[in-house]
Amino acid sequence: MATHKTYDPDHITKETFQTLLARYPSTVESTTRRKVTTTTTEKKSGASSSSSSSRSRPKSKSASKDRASEDPDDASAAVKTYLALDEFRYTTLPDAVRQRASTTIGDDGEGSAYLEKEELVRLVEWKMKHGKFRPALLGMIRSNPDRQVREATGSAFRLMRTADLRETFPGTALETLTGPLRGVGPATGSLVLSVLLSSDDGEGDGEGQGVPFYSDDVFLWLCLGVFPGGDVGRVGKAFKPGKSGELNVKYTVGEYRQLWEAVRRLRARLGVGCAEIEKVAFVVRFGGVDGVDGVEEKEEEGDKEEKEGINLQDTRGKRKRGKNEAEEEEKEQKVGVRRSTRRRGGK
Repeated sequence: MATHKTYDPDHITKETFQTLLARYPSTVESTTRRKVTTTTTEKKSGASSSSSSSRSRPKSKSASKDRASEDPDDASAAVKTYLALDEFRYTTLPDAVRQRASTTIGDDGEGSAYLEKEELVRLVEWKMKHGKFRPALLGMIRSNPDRQVREATGSAFRLMRTADLRETFPGTALETLTGPLRGVGPATGSLVLSVLLSSDDGEGDGEGQGVPFYSDDVFLWLCLGVFPGGDVGRVGKAFKPGKSGELNVKYTVGEYRQLWEAVRRLRARLGVGCAEIEKVAFVVRFGGVDGVDGVEEKEEEGDKEEKEGINLQDTRGKRKRGKNEAEEEEKEQKVGVRRSTRRRGGK
């Protein structure tokens, strides 16, 4: 039987961790389909409420059938897009970085790696699909000159290559990205660092250096202590008031350091990699835990309410963030924007 410790990061077993990791692909698909269905339903509801004439007009069976067939197609396309971006983030791009590190020689005579601008753009596209959609973010990323992206990411790689990241927080490497690059704050910067050093992530043994991505899922699980069977009261504290689904965090370097420490502890205890923790956190958050270690689909009322609450926080109100979303985006990106403005002013 599962207990409150089953998914607690301080007590989760290697066996349970690996079981959840194996459920990542199916959880990605089910979560993506659920999000598309929710969004489609909200759009249809809004459209029907805005047209009184259409509400009073009886719907034909053929029209209802056509609309019913739209959702599966939309969901399948969304899943296909997400899986392609997932493959890019976890396999294609790390392989490209690894290849550059082995063939590109820097000024110091050592191998060097970097990201191209279009790779950074696509990585951020994955980030938005994976978590929070921010319309202005891609525009900010695209505004960075190609050469500046290569230089900043290359400098970050060289800094990490010479540091022991098992014990040393990559603050300097992070600043190398957030300073010159517009649209790159601590969260996005950590994602770039995680890809740049993925070739030494030590997946499966926990001995590689690795850099964790500051994802909402990981922070929610490891730092805010929200997981099935845990303290239900923490769910309310973890999210901002209302139904926007925004985590009650500020995306600061200090918070990222807290996440980095928590990931380091879990890696040391279980011998797992950063990307593996990232995937398991996604499964823990989005309900891929049924049947694991005795957890039945029919859960205790409190557990069911908590788990559904986590999912609903993420899927409800996606289009209603407005000012709050813009404010949070500005906070996360303020370092890069501010320094970029200073640089322009100094020309």
